[in-house]
Amino acid sequence: SKYDNLKVESARRLLQNGSNWMYAPDGTWQNPLPGAIETLLIAKGPAILPEIETVFAGLTEIPDNIAEMLIRFIGREVYPFFLSRFRLFLKEGFHDKTHDVYRALAGLQQAVRLLTRLDVHEFSAELWPLAKQPFKKLSELAAVSLAKLGDKATPQATQLLSDKKAEVRETGALLLSLIGTEAALIPLHDALHAETNDDARDLM
Repeated sequence: SKYDNLKVESARRLLQNGSNWMYAPDGTWQNPLPGAIETLLIAKGPAILPEIETVFAGLTEIPDNIAEMLIRFIGREVYPFFLSRFRLFLKEGFHDKTHDVYRALAGLQQAVRLLTRLDVHEFSAELWPLAKQPFKKLSELAAVSLAKLGDKATPQATQLLSDKKAEVRETGALLLSLIGTEAALIPLHDALHAETNDDARDLM
């Protein structure tokens, strides 16, 4: 209908203007962006995603209510968008060092949380390299996420226990302890006798 078309065009203009707070009739300040995005998702579905990506391209985190909305309305089709943000923050914060590490970490944490919800099995290919990162918050983030795979992660987690770097062995021990099954705990206990690093031994 003409009303619906006008509503969609109004929502699109709000989206293009970004997160602009407005003074509402009830005397409060309100951000109309979530409502505009919901209107566009209902009307346009995944086709509106490129425009949404542009709005949040420069932001460290997507507001949680909007991230949840994207998953609810688009589902698995939003995976590439979240994955691109994960790779960007990883590159900028931990490879190129063009951004503040802790700012990049905040963006990474959100991306990992959302991607793990959508498809932890596919995303695991991105997480395993993180498990070997020297930055502890990254390796712990990877371990907590990979533990959601259960015993499917046990063989690769066990391999981490024989890495030459103590911090990688520590991550392997953390991951196996988080998996917590008998199959995961056996190699963990076996490695305990050979481990020389106190932090890794404490996790075992």
